[in-house]
Amino acid sequence: MTEDFYVDCNWGKAFVRKYLGDESKQPIVALHGWLDNCASFEFLADYIDHPIYAIDLPGHGFSSHQANGNWYHFVDYVEKTRETILQLPDIPKTIMGHSMGAAIGAIYASIFPDEVSKLIMIDGLGPLVNSPEETPGNLRKALLERSKVSNKKRKPFKTLEMAAGLRKSVGQLSDKAALALVKQQLSKKDDGYYWTYDHKLNFTSSLRMTPEQLTAFYQELSCPTLLIKASDGLLLKVVYKQYLESLSNLSEIELDGHHHLHMDNPQVVAIEINKFL
Repeated sequence: MTEDFYVDCNWGKAFVRKYLGDESKQPIVALHGWLDNCASFEFLADYIDHPIYAIDLPGHGFSSHQANGNWYHFVDYVEKTRETILQLPDIPKTIMGHSMGAAIGAIYASIFPDEVSKLIMIDGLGPLVNSPEETPGNLRKALLERSKVSNKKRKPFKTLEMAAGLRKSVGQLSDKAALALVKQQLSKKDDGYYWTYDHKLNFTSSLRMTPEQLTAFYQELSCPTLLIKASDGLLLKVVYKQYLESLSNLSEIELDGHHHLHMDNPQVVAIEINKFL
């Protein structure tokens, strides 16, 4: 069972889907990955008996977009997510994030430890980083991309299945997972289905943290943390290995599956999450 509602924020409206559970248990806030949405947790919620508030992040799903001329910076996700979470019942909460959502949860928990009791990261750990030497080139790339923004109208899909096929082709997704995600990412009009996500999400972020800055955040992360890695996922084990050493209260486990293993193998993933909770 679910309940859908919007939360009014300074940046717009945040769409929230509450997966009902035992109200005596601490609620979980679920944060999805880049270009996904709250339906990312649809199957996992069947096996976790906690209330789960799954949020459509800004520009995703049915949440508001950034106005033209504004962009999506990683640190802004942390601020906007916190504004949404503080309007939901009960603090502290457990945060459960997949991919980019895991990174948002980690930074949030590191700077507001009184608001996050536990952190669950599913095939995700931190945001993309740049060395200081890479920063000028990254900014140049981002600004050149933005100068080519087009207001060309998107073409509609005739069916949900056509959209799901395209979504599946650009990620490690099963048919079932792709269809669940596109249902939360399309609007129906007379001539077909249109994407609801903000096209600006596809552009390179103009400024990223340095590895040293990210390490400093992880050194402040003190709550019990579970990292679930997919055996064939996208978590860059070698690149992120140095950051794991900064986490003082970390449990790690590797499960068979792709990047969206929480959608393809929800029961197996839920077993580990329930143990941790």
